[in-house]
Amino acid sequence: MDYRKRFKYTLWCFLTIGLPSCGLLAPQWVFPLKERGIKQSVKEAYHMEDEAFSYSALIDNNAVYISENDWVFTNRRGEIVQGKTIAYNYIRFSEDGIAFKSSFNYNRPTEDEVNALNNGQYCFYTVENDVVKIEFYNHDRKHFQYWYGKIRNDGSIYFYKYRGRPWGTARGKLEYLYKKEPITITRPLEFPE
Repeated sequence: MDYRKRFKYTLWCFLTIGLPSCGLLAPQWVFPLKERGIKQSVKEAYHMEDEAFSYSALIDNNAVYISENDWVFTNRRGEIVQGKTIAYNYIRFSEDGIAFKSSFNYNRPTEDEVNALNNGQYCFYTVENDVVKIEFYNHDRKHFQYWYGKIRNDGSIYFYKYRGRPWGTARGKLEYLYKKEPITITRPLEFPE
């Protein structure tokens, strides 16, 4: 009998404390944005939010990093259903560890769109040597991911791998090149509350 109670208590602890903290459950969303249909994870859901951040001059927070990707849409059998399409997205970085990663768009982002910060999500980043690591919530896979990118001599960032959080949920290779472009910043990055 004592073992049953102990087992139930252990199971209860695992379910109430363990699962939410490891990232298997969906995070809480920022309420004012959720009311408008935007799913932005709360700041506390990010593991990198707690880490000490030191700014690296390799990242230009007065620029936008834009990726231009060729996509071909296929069905489940691999048959092409739509020919080659160009999709864009961008990342903006702040000097305090906050980044904004846009969703994919079929039009090249304008300066107004980049400053509006409407189509995407706030996330966190760090830089070690010449590698940038971004933590964001992947809405398609329904878990957090870390993207790792090499900062090149020309200032562009080549993202080459990802890992899911919790560890072991996903890992793979990426091939996204984000080119640095100058921009006039009219709105600073501030994580929504």
